Amino acid sequence: MDRLWRLHGQRPATPAHERLPPLATLIRDFELALVAPMKSLEDALVDAFIVPAKRERYKGHLADRRRRAKILDGLNHCSDFDPRYASEIPSKTDIVALLRSRGAPESCHVISDARELDGRTMRLQEAIDETEVHMQGTLIGCVPGRLAYYYGEGGEQRLLLERAPNKPKQTDVPSGRR
Repeated sequence: MDRLWRLHGQRPATPAHERLPPLATLIRDFELALVAPMKSLEDALVDAFIVPAKRERYKGHLADRRRRAKILDGLNHCSDFDPRYASEIPSKTDIVALLRSRGAPESCHVISDARELDGRTMRLQEAIDETEVHMQGTLIGCVPGRLAYYYGEGGEQRLLLERAPNKPKQTDVPSGRR
């Protein structure tokens, strides 16, 4: 090391180990880097498909590790979906084909009472298959804020959650008459 400092003509004011942030800061920053994208996906799902009166509660609970379990348990028999955007799906429907026909990409984000699935980004087919195996309340977000699938505990309820894409606001266009 001394040789490098002599070559460059400067010696650092403090040793490298003293310039590193504390371990707790590194861990916090790492968790934030992982959680922030997940939180924005989950917030988009909540904002799009949960009734307005419960959105803030859902977002707050999902963001908190200790309170998240309460929301996840509630997914088993959830009645908080905005009925304007929820449609029942018959049990024999090919869910993957339905979602793909509506624009679902290859991967999706999963919010689930099945701990093995919760918070994961998975291939759509795998997410649907694993949801049906675990048989617990699950919300699969396909297109943030636009397309999702809800599976109630034991498959008792299956919902297509869909909102039309946001249309750009139309500005006043002169009609050409003077």
